[in-house]
Amino acid sequence: MKGSLMTKNLIKGFKSPMNMCLAIPGMVVEIQEGGKALVDYGGTRRVADITFVRPRVGDWVVVHAGFALQILDEDAARETLALWDEALNSMDVLS
Repeated sequence: MKGSLMTKNLIKGFKSPMNMCLAIPGMVVEIQEGGKALVDYGGTRRVADITFVRPRVGDWVVVHAGFALQILDEDAARETLALWDEALNSMDVLS
């Protein structure tokens, strides 16, 4: 999965002035033991708890605070990522 530099930087640790946590779509690339999954966010991979949803490899999930909360279809996930990129580009927060 390819992602823009803006989205990758957001996932890698962008801190907002208000220190809020953001729910970002990612693709499940591996289901692990113990209700966990490896999720890819445009090249950055993190483990997420999937006990609230039952995704399969290839599904897109919205993860907040380490928990997958919703399964998205690919179109919705890509639209959300495009909106994040647009918002971040307009704010110029990562330059």
